[in-house]
Amino acid sequence: MQWVMNMNFRSASDRMLIACDFDGTLYHDGSVSVAAIKALKRAREQGHVTGIVSGNTIENINRRCDLSSSIDFIASSNGAVVSFGDGSIELAKGDPVLMARIGSECERMYGSRLSNIVMNDHTAGFITRDNDLQDKINELIANRFRIDTSRWSSGVSAVLIQKDRALAHIREMICKNGRILCIGDSENDIPMLDYAHNSGGLSALVGNSNLTYYADIRAQRPYGDGVAEIIE
Repeated sequence: MQWVMNMNFRSASDRMLIACDFDGTLYHDGSVSVAAIKALKRAREQGHVTGIVSGNTIENINRRCDLSSSIDFIASSNGAVVSFGDGSIELAKGDPVLMARIGSECERMYGSRLSNIVMNDHTAGFITRDNDLQDKINELIANRFRIDTSRWSSGVSAVLIQKDRALAHIREMICKNGRILCIGDSENDIPMLDYAHNSGGLSALVGNSNLTYYADIRAQRPYGDGVAEIIE
């Protein structure tokens, strides 16, 4: 996907940085809602900065939908890589050897109970709906490999960076002093929801999330339609 940076930004006093999670928030059940795409595009045309902050890779995001006219950035791999229209910035150096070691160890110990293992240079993801197993994998990664673990609603993931760091970097680069609106649905969105709230912005939830403690507002409509509701 190729997109062009929006240079029609508002003044800092009323510009917003709108950051949306992808899987389970914007993207659900195989598609992105048309209403959400239109809402992001309208916000961008009005001079706000819009983008995706996801645990997924940019390649997977681009394969699933074309947001080129609706967003200014994609922060993928939990914010490790931030991609703009003219290139990318790596905020956390990829470590494929470490991620492969984590994947091999978790597969050796719990492979028969995992439905999927997904690895790239920046994350190692393990898909399970077993809460007890989630806790065990988190403990294994934290204790043996000494890196952060982030719980997901349908699995767990070892990550080299949290989403709030990517947002802070993006804000400094292209939306300094702008207010932040973060929209998410699951545990790995907590750092960016906290960042939005603590910086004077808004944290918002969509879908069947149980994280109301972390939200300033919650959409009445589900998933992508809820994203459109919040933005509008």
